[in-house]
Amino acid sequence: MGLHERNHGTTVDPDPLLQVVSHRLPTAVVVAAGGEIDLATADRLVTAVRAEFDLRPGIVVIELSAVTFLSSIGLAVLLEAQRTADGCRQLLRIVVGDGRPVARSVAASGLSDHLPLFRTLDEALTAA
Repeated sequence: MGLHERNHGTTVDPDPLLQVVSHRLPTAVVVAAGGEIDLATADRLVTAVRAEFDLRPGIVVIELSAVTFLSSIGLAVLLEAQRTADGCRQLLRIVVGDGRPVARSVAASGLSDHLPLFRTLDEALTAA
């Protein structure tokens, strides 16, 4: 697990393979990840997302537009996040970008209909 620094509502994970940054907004928290999500790094994203759900922000947005590789383990992380959101009656929104590795992996896995996917962060934050 990477080192976490807290400053003004932002958490930063400086791992070179997967960077995870959390930022609190008035009605949501955004957990942004960049890099590779695979067996070696997925636990960093799981830890960050679980921590945010524990704080009960109401809406957790996982921003994956800067992810360059998403393995089946990464897909499992997204499914776990959806189950966690359902279990604690919070909303999950996942930003996949357009034509990015994440969008392709989710589509290829057949999970597009099971996860709340958005092309942009703005769309995720303004969705009803």
